[in-house]
Amino acid sequence: RITWPLHVWGETHTEFLARYRNIRRAFMSTIHRQTPGKLRVARPDGTAREIDVYYEAGLEGQAGENWLYANPVLTLLAPEAYWRDVTATTVVREYAPGSSFIDPFPTISSASVIGSTTVDNPGDVEAWPTWLITGPMTVLTATNTTTNRSFELTYTLTAGQTITITTFRPTVRGPAGQNLVNSLNW
Repeated sequence: RITWPLHVWGETHTEFLARYRNIRRAFMSTIHRQTPGKLRVARPDGTAREIDVYYEAGLEGQAGENWLYANPVLTLLAPEAYWRDVTATTVVREYAPGSSFIDPFPTISSASVIGSTTVDNPGDVEAWPTWLITGPMTVLTATNTTTNRSFELTYTLTAGQTITITTFRPTVRGPAGQNLVNSLNW
């Protein structure tokens, strides 16, 4: 739970009321839509962090307030409990098709292995990546060399088709949104 003090004011009652209602509507929408809002905090160095939150309490009002000002103290529920950077870390790996061994000179190129990639998690907690795999592809083998755990995804993707693997709430979705979890071999 996050306790978040606010100060809402206006030069006139109408100006205050408009501001207060806009803020109240934004927070209350997390209850009515049953979808979390994003609380974002910007730092002086230009970076920002955000967290998904639901409104719980605090906009009820206090005696003597709500004419030109209000000082509500909100209680927000953050189900994930961790702040995240607003800029996602993106790593792109691409496969380039091989060329003829003899044309114009004997050459060697990668034919099936893209190679290893190190991804740094600058945060304090585990990261749960989302993978977008764009074809052509028939088999993808991914290995975490730190834990020595791996998985293999067997599915034929034509050029331009995409599979999405979400690791937090594990899902594997094919090009048409179909469930492909049975195509994984853990």
